Amino acid sequence: MKGNLEAVKGVVQECLFSNDENAFGIYKFEPDASARLITISGTLGELSQGEHLALEGEWVEHPRFGRQFKVKSFKYELPEKEDGLIELLGSGAIPGFGPTYARRLVEHFKKDTVLILESAPERLKEVKGLGDKKRAALLDYWKGRESTRKVMLSLSEAGIGYKQALKLQTAYGGEAFNVLHDHPYEMIHQVKGFGFQTVDRLALRMGIESDSVERLMGGLIYVLEKAEDEGHCYLPKQKLIEEAAVLLKISNKDIESILDKALLEKKLIWVQDGILKPEFQMIEKEVVSKIQLCLRAPITVPWDTHTLRKVLDKDGLQLAASQEGALEKVLTNPFSIMTGGPGVGKTTLVNLLVKYFE
Repeated sequence: MKGNLEAVKGVVQECLFSNDENAFGIYKFEPDASARLITISGTLGELSQGEHLALEGEWVEHPRFGRQFKVKSFKYELPEKEDGLIELLGSGAIPGFGPTYARRLVEHFKKDTVLILESAPERLKEVKGLGDKKRAALLDYWKGRESTRKVMLSLSEAGIGYKQALKLQTAYGGEAFNVLHDHPYEMIHQVKGFGFQTVDRLALRMGIESDSVERLMGGLIYVLEKAEDEGHCYLPKQKLIEEAAVLLKISNKDIESILDKALLEKKLIWVQDGILKPEFQMIEKEVVSKIQLCLRAPITVPWDTHTLRKVLDKDGLQLAASQEGALEKVLTNPFSIMTGGPGVGKTTLVNLLVKYFE
């Protein structure tokens, strides 16, 4: 028990409500210490009837639905008895694999059933009536369940909550643990809420070497993406090297080496003195192409001082010479960029342009 949290172990009996978008669920739950069902709620994902869980949480009084156990964290546990395993496997969570096949499987392998599922799945052929499709469905379910359990355990040990584990499971399914263990930095771009610093802390705790190529490459790209959030499309090469070295706590020389590799593999682009991601170069080229099209376009609405005066008189406006000059340039050129600090009249000019064209 942590702090004021209470620990409860037991078995899921029924799903009362489940939201696929945020993984919130409400279930009927039978505690090991009592035959009386309780209601549990929280970010639980999709749980199967017969699932054995170890919960941590607190009791709350819902104004409409009464007393509930609000789950803060949980772990999957294996049923201790054969009947529990039959209930879990035969709950209906596995397509085409009901209670009859679950009982047949467990009665055949008895206490070794879990070992067979995890280490010797080829022996499932020994079970009468268990064809290819049923075996595949059974193994997919078990692989996904074990992956979720391992992911949750790994994240818990790294000090990261189980909500993130559910996100990983949603993104990668049965491969979640393999991605977490073998390619953690991939999660930065695939799973919302897993930024570089979160993934880096997790990867280092799981044994990733601090000078691994994957980590250094991830750090370089993170520095560029952080610059993007601040409005930059690229960073000068030396600035990128220095900031990445500080972030990753390694030498500039090591960063230069990994940057050369990133450039060689075209994961990053070097233009003059700037380093940028390939997609930004593509965006810049597309912007240039669009501007070139605009520059070749004919001017469809000619400059007309009389029309401008009518618009100004109608709104009771009087332009400064610089504003009127800017307006004339916009109307006599196929492409213009309007710039200026706060309060110089950009919004006024845009409103006038709209009314002029109307």
